[in-house]
Amino acid sequence: MQTANAMNIFFVSAKNTGCSKWRAEIPAKYLKRRGHTVKFFDEWPGAEAPDVIVFSRQYHHDLFPLYNWAKSRNIRVVYDTDDALDLVDPWNPAYDFSRKHQRDSEFMATHADVVTTTTPELAGHLSKLNPNVMVVPNSVDPEDWFVVPRTPGPLRIGWQGGSTHFLDLAVAADALSDLQRKLNLEVVIYGITGFSSVKDMYRRRLKAQGESFRTSPLGRSINTFLRKTERLRYVFQPFVPSRDYAHTLCNLRFDIGIAPLVDTAFNRNKSCIKYYEYGMSGAVTLASNVLPYSAEVPFVADNARNAWKEKITELAGSDLAGLRRDQYEWIMTCRNIEKNVELWEQAMQGAAVRELTAV
Repeated sequence: MQTANAMNIFFVSAKNTGCSKWRAEIPAKYLKRRGHTVKFFDEWPGAEAPDVIVFSRQYHHDLFPLYNWAKSRNIRVVYDTDDALDLVDPWNPAYDFSRKHQRDSEFMATHADVVTTTTPELAGHLSKLNPNVMVVPNSVDPEDWFVVPRTPGPLRIGWQGGSTHFLDLAVAADALSDLQRKLNLEVVIYGITGFSSVKDMYRRRLKAQGESFRTSPLGRSINTFLRKTERLRYVFQPFVPSRDYAHTLCNLRFDIGIAPLVDTAFNRNKSCIKYYEYGMSGAVTLASNVLPYSAEVPFVADNARNAWKEKITELAGSDLAGLRRDQYEWIMTCRNIEKNVELWEQAMQGAAVRELTAV
């Protein structure tokens, strides 16, 4: 489908990371299908001056010459972020980097023509810097996903996530350990490190950084994870490259995908990516009863051991096929880039915003 007023768009983003996948690569693919020209940072040499330039989050290099160049030529500047970077928790590996570059991200947000972000909660937070904030939800590319047929066997409960989530996963670990003694459960942990195990990662970092790592917020959070999972039997799937991520998750065949989340200001400003990914891979999502999940996910549990045990037990005895279908249909209706690409167009064109999604 072609759209009127085709644009030349430049994303100041590298490829092959989780953030770039959701906030640049997926939108770019569908913007191209609507007739726009889209380039990325590594395609800049020889590219024509864009109509729109999209900056995101924070950068390792000084990109202010490019930012100021765009502003001086009245090129429309979009600043996009999917996190409240000023609220990053101390145990997050990105904490020091975010603090160091906080002024840069605030400058870009403040002076952008429009700020795009993922949720109403985060939009409210960012509106302190710029009154022109537009919610463009994270949206799945249906072409990335498939459902592997389920076969008889243990109930397969899985979790996936990055290295910021040691304390989050620990929320549900006791409940899973208890239930393994009562139910026929197989637990899978996907991601969190590229090493063969979390223990291996911890030993390597401790050897490299010494006692300062053991007592750091990140070191303590990993220790909490290791302590909480001592009794938990689980299959571990390390990180894979971004291009292989969805394929791997689908083939892990989770029946239930869990999304425990510690209730912090940073986490409340995140989005429900785990819900979308679980749903597209054929799993039913059970999440913590905190934002952002409490706003979208039908099945939530309070952050307490017994609450998680009760909810997992309830789901284990439910019609999972029907629940999978319901969650999948909501995601395809409300968080589908084939539809929500129009929101990206509106942000880039400066058009009046009309509601396209349920938020």
